[in-house]
Amino acid sequence: MLSYKFRIYPNKETRDTLNSIKKRGKRFGGLRFKAENGIKIINYNQSGFRINLKSKKIDFSKIGTVNVKLHRNVEGKVKGIIIKKEDWNWFVILQTDSEVHLLPKTGRNIGIDMGIKHIIVDSEGNMIENPHFVERNIERIKMIHRNLSRKNRNSKNYQKEKQKLQKQYIKTNNRRRDFLHKLSRHYVNNFDIIAIENLDSRKLIEKGSNRTLHRNISDSAWRMYRNMLSYKAERAGRQLVIVDPKDTSQTCSRCGSVNGKEDRLHLQNRTYYCKNCGFEADRDYNAAVNILRSGQGLPKAPLETVPLLRIIPYEYINSGKALSMNKETNVFRHR
Repeated sequence: MLSYKFRIYPNKETRDTLNSIKKRGKRFGGLRFKAENGIKIINYNQSGFRINLKSKKIDFSKIGTVNVKLHRNVEGKVKGIIIKKEDWNWFVILQTDSEVHLLPKTGRNIGIDMGIKHIIVDSEGNMIENPHFVERNIERIKMIHRNLSRKNRNSKNYQKEKQKLQKQYIKTNNRRRDFLHKLSRHYVNNFDIIAIENLDSRKLIEKGSNRTLHRNISDSAWRMYRNMLSYKAERAGRQLVIVDPKDTSQTCSRCGSVNGKEDRLHLQNRTYYCKNCGFEADRDYNAAVNILRSGQGLPKAPLETVPLLRIIPYEYINSGKALSMNKETNVFRHR
């Protein structure tokens, strides 16, 4: 089979039409070709497909029969299919019409403070270790980037090295998404009201010039985690409350006083101390309690219980052992 590639030009009639549009003050881009791998999504809405889940095959009109690797059971009636290309792999996304299964009430509420050292510190004293997936793989990624820069662009060796780089990013992204899915599922299953702060990652990344800090903020994927909590909570009948992050770390969760300019905490200050009542606690835990109270719409009042902080390795989230850990250190002390 032969393939021919031709370049096209607009004729005189088309040029006159474009010039008249320009004279009227309208702006538009020039003619351009689709990229070689420009087609990445095909949408079959309502019709044009036939699914056989037993033989794991799907018949598409104008494409043919394709084999599908099913990794989970399909619930409900399939209303549409999206064929999507990610790097060199093709995937099918099945859109189904299924019933919503509400989870039973637990009577428990939680406030979540998101950070870098610990990706989550909640109001019950749990500190979830940040996996730092990019940092674990950063040396390998840098090496492949250097090798890629030495190759002639669009050569066979360039394409091979580019594919290696794509695999590294895909592996990192898949690990992050898997961890965040399990972490969000844990909180949705166990709490009725989940309060979380509305962090703007883009502004934090654009602020300053610390590349390591910016990379860690991107790697933490706070917005992705919040989105996962949002749709899972909606399906389960839970309530997700978005709280303004202003002064959550600067307010005492015991007496409600706010630190002045001279006492404000900076990023390197990890312990909160209140001069008004002598309350001292981990900075992120103090913020998590304030986030919970704001999410519930409660007034500032003294705490009655004092939980103990416990650091949870991220591997425990993947294995489902998060609730079996023992608390080891005191969360705060009085002076």
